[in-house]
Amino acid sequence: MNTIEMLMPEEWESLISAQELNELYPLTQRAIDTVLKWREEFGEVFTWKVNKIIMFGGPCGSRLDKKNGRYSLDIIAEKLWIIREKVRDLILLWQRVNWEKPRTTDGYRWIAIDWPYNGFLAKRRNTINENLKNIWRIYSEILDKYQVPMVSEFLSPNIAKSLSPLVSFGWTWARNCEAQINRELLNLLLKLPFGIKHTRDGNIENAINTLKAIFKLRWNTEIWWELKWNEKWHIILRWSEKWPNFSPKHIREVMNQLEANDQLNFKIWIDTNHKQSWFDPTKQPNIVKEVCKNPNVSFTLSEVDLFEGMCPKWTFGYSATDKCMSIERFLTLIEEVYEIRSKLF
Repeated sequence: MNTIEMLMPEEWESLISAQELNELYPLTQRAIDTVLKWREEFGEVFTWKVNKIIMFGGPCGSRLDKKNGRYSLDIIAEKLWIIREKVRDLILLWQRVNWEKPRTTDGYRWIAIDWPYNGFLAKRRNTINENLKNIWRIYSEILDKYQVPMVSEFLSPNIAKSLSPLVSFGWTWARNCEAQINRELLNLLLKLPFGIKHTRDGNIENAINTLKAIFKLRWNTEIWWELKWNEKWHIILRWSEKWPNFSPKHIREVMNQLEANDQLNFKIWIDTNHKQSWFDPTKQPNIVKEVCKNPNVSFTLSEVDLFEGMCPKWTFGYSATDKCMSIERFLTLIEEVYEIRSKLF
């Protein structure tokens, strides 16, 4: 006999909230101050108050791998912490900590969803809530220890709602640029500066339309305090399927489109990964050094891990997805960009 239960969707486990996570592993005052301070500093760069560039660096997707009692992200944060005061007058350093990863053909969605990952034959994976607890515990400790701001890509509004208090900046994935759920996600994270990647075919208009729609969504909230964060959203150039798009010509075209849509204060963020550098991490520094000379570019994103290249077998310190430049190469790049910017400003 057919029953109503045959029509009902399966019940999902309720995701643990940010408030519940903080009750289990409370953020220290130093961690709270770090997140809020860097959200404000982001705004100063974005609204032309200071001539600084923000360099984001970190793995394609964060892992919870550990060796000799230390996580790889902990080591990267320490190295950024050591150099940051030396370059702080011209460069701000942020750590990339992607907890979710969109994959074109692989259903795996990284440590927030699928961890531990040992292929499709893994005997047991954690529940999502177990993963969220681990992420909150580990990354809140890193925040407190080094006060290096974190930036992350968000795919799901549900995951974002639980983990966004840990980061000072976020961005959305290109595969979902125009989707309504993407716009709702941006409207949800009212207190967080945000970037929007254009679609994978390189269409900038799609990202601009999303900005327009979000602005209208925010007016519907009828809360004026929240609207002020709109000035901290921007477009991310992340290559198209056919060609890179970080040249001065591409940047100028995007600025013209923004100006035509009355978004005059928007700066540009360049993603140097993937086809921008033709999947060669050793070419990423050349892109950063070129675009950092452009006054309209204030943000660069590089894929960085402890060691160069990748290893799909989950070797400590290596990327398991896209090839990354080593942290040592990234530190050298930071010093080179500092030299370039010191001659400009």
